[in-house]
Amino acid sequence: MLIATGGVRRRLLRAQGLEGGVRVKRPDTESRILDRYVPVGANSFRVERPEAFRVGDSIIVKRIGNAEWISEIGMDRIPPRGDGGAITQWAPFDLEFEHVITAIEGDRITIDSSLVQAIEREWGGGTVVKFDDPGRIGGIGIENLRAIAYWRPNTDGVDDTRHADQFLELDHLKNAWVKQVTAEHFTGTNGAFRTGRGSKWITIQDSSTLVPPKKFYNGNGYDPTGRTFYETNVYVGRYGFCLNGQSALVQRCYALNNRHGFTLGSRVTGPNVFLDCTGDERLTWSEPHHRWSVGGSMITCKTIFRS
Repeated sequence: MLIATGGVRRRLLRAQGLEGGVRVKRPDTESRILDRYVPVGANSFRVERPEAFRVGDSIIVKRIGNAEWISEIGMDRIPPRGDGGAITQWAPFDLEFEHVITAIEGDRITIDSSLVQAIEREWGGGTVVKFDDPGRIGGIGIENLRAIAYWRPNTDGVDDTRHADQFLELDHLKNAWVKQVTAEHFTGTNGAFRTGRGSKWITIQDSSTLVPPKKFYNGNGYDPTGRTFYETNVYVGRYGFCLNGQSALVQRCYALNNRHGFTLGSRVTGPNVFLDCTGDERLTWSEPHHRWSVGGSMITCKTIFRS
């Protein structure tokens, strides 16, 4: 059992490699994808320079998103918010998916898993490049653990946010797992359990994130929505399992009193799966929560309301 004491908001544990060594590209191998359209679900496509690749190579398949695509989906014309809050119009961005080459026939290469985002020449097309990841670590497991962020209600009977608010981050690593771990009272917006953008092939199973009831966030000192504590200006997000990397599986996990119990961040490449998970007394939806997340699935998950 780990008990996080003290009044500093922080993450308790990190398992991660070196950020700068996650995707070291080999620019001399970069090759344009020749197909006019590569659909979601495809696992092969034609490339301009097939001689630059070998079976077993780790590659980045980049899906380019141009300004015309942003305009086509209307995200450069987001209307004003009713509450007067700031609006950020979208700008072009790319998505980079990691794969392994399993076959090469002529100019056609086959990869280890299906694409979860279409690649279309009209909207920017795509490229392929070899890469190395010497900074990633692997074979990391965290099991049979209970972690508690310790705090007491203040004189108004609410959480004053002055305590550890995030539990575990897994980033810049691959082939890692979390099993039979419980996190209590971690209420931050980055998730009690979080996978970072540099993570892949992660499994989190049979684990729980338990947050106090909403009465501790709806009392004196909080805004009317029960999300922000005025004195510290801290937004109490109560995100449970938050995925930002590629190829993560969260299965048979449980989230109590979380705002977003099972969620995905922005520009997440996926695929990522939540399987047989339960959100108990959830405050709002489990969902892809930010801008443009692809390849996310929630399978036989359920929500329970007890009040």
